[in-house]
Parts: sequence; C-alpha cells; structure tokens
Amino acid sequence: MAGQPHFREETLLGNTTSPALMIISAMITPALLILGSASLVATALQRLARTVDRARALLQIWEQDAQKPERRDEMLNRWLDRYTKRSLLGERVVSAFFAAVGIFVLDCLSIAVDHACRNVLTWLPVSLTIIGMILMFSGAYGMLIESRLAGLQIREEIQQRRS
Repeated sequence: MAGQPHFREETLLGNTTSPALMIISAMITPALLILGSASLVATALQRLARTVDRARALLQIWEQDAQKPERRDEMLNRWLDRYTKRSLLGERVVSAFFAAVGIFVLDCLSIAVDHACRNVLTWLPVSLTIIGMILMFSGAYGMLIESRLAGLQIREEIQQRRS
C-alpha cells in the first residue's frame, strides 16, 4: 500500500534495545536482592526483639528468685548467657543484612557508572554482587545458629517447667 509506512515486526517488538533499557534491566537484579535483604533484616530484627524481651523477662524472674530461699542461679545464669549469645549473634546478623542492602544499592549505581565508563568497570558490579551475596549468606548462617540456640533454649525451659 502506497503512502502508508511499512512497520516491520522487529521494529514493533523493539529488537533494537536502547542502552537505557539495558541499564535499567541490569539494575533490576540488585533491586530484587535489596528487597530480599530487607526482608531478612525485618526477620532478624523481629527475632532480636524477641530475644531481648525474653532476656528481660528472665532478669525479672531472677530478681524475684533472689528473695526466695531456693534460688536457681545456675540455670538462670546459663539461660542468660545463652540469650547474651543470641542477642550478639542477632546484632551481627542484622548488621550483615543491612550491609548487604547498602552493597546492593552501590551495585545498582555501579552498573550505571560502568556503562557510563564504556564497560571498563565491569568487575565493580560483579564484585559488589559477590560481596553482597557473601554478606547475605553469612547473615543466613548466623540466623541458622541463632534459631538452633532458640530451639535449645525453649526445650530447656519447657523441661524445667515440667520438672
């Protein structure tokens, strides 16, 4: 048909990808990692808050038991030591996840900088992604240890109540 522009399928589907679209697409992966890290931060903070609350409750029990003739100092001290370990571990985990979020934000920026420098800094976003993933892994490992300590603690508390 004369007079009408001829549209080819590849023009309509956008086979010629714009550089901006390529950069934005590349930046989506770190953004998803940021969301995942942020979710883990929320979980770790919640577990840390529970640990702190339970340690405070145990301190109150300890103070009440101090006035009783039959004190259970050894057991309460062991439990408080465990809660100390759990809280320190929780702090480290939260720090690792927060650091991962920061690294992934830098990762997003480094993708744009790498493109602006004509892809001579490709090692930078790759390195930042690896560092962020290592931080997420270390945080996840810390959460595994903390959850095992929590399981041990609750089993001991249940056993103590049954005795």
